[in-house]
Amino acid sequence: MNKFILLFLGITLVCSSACVSLKPGAGSSGKKLYETFYVGSDGTQYFIKPIRFNSTGEDYLDLDITFRYRDEVVDTARLNVSIYSTELFKEINSLTIRQKSFSATDEAVELMFVERDKGLYNCRYTAMLPLTELTELFAQSDWEIEIQKAGTPLLLQAPT
Repeated sequence: MNKFILLFLGITLVCSSACVSLKPGAGSSGKKLYETFYVGSDGTQYFIKPIRFNSTGEDYLDLDITFRYRDEVVDTARLNVSIYSTELFKEINSLTIRQKSFSATDEAVELMFVERDKGLYNCRYTAMLPLTELTELFAQSDWEIEIQKAGTPLLLQAPT
């Protein structure tokens, strides 16, 4: 069975399972959790809709994932995060996603924009992750995201 089918089945099963803690902010199921787009000779682009992560305070983070697939899994996935906080996250040092048996860190996180939204800052960042690591992450559902800002971590967890 090729790696893409395993990736697709893993993502679909994890996201549509009733007992899974990873759900988009809207709480949809099935195909409403992701979208596909044909991109010509580049194959198909997949967009996994935002997954909400909460902190102990009022801060939260939305994570969405975009990747392309054509013939084999060799590319990277783009992870976009929106950090909603009373604190301004104008620069972060690293973004780590982890679950029980796997951890992935990107230290080349890029700021896309900052805006105010309902009294909170929305700091939008983008990072890259190899698709093989994304497959590892979807093997389990209890994810955490840690944002490092000037040595001070912000830890966010997916809802249960």
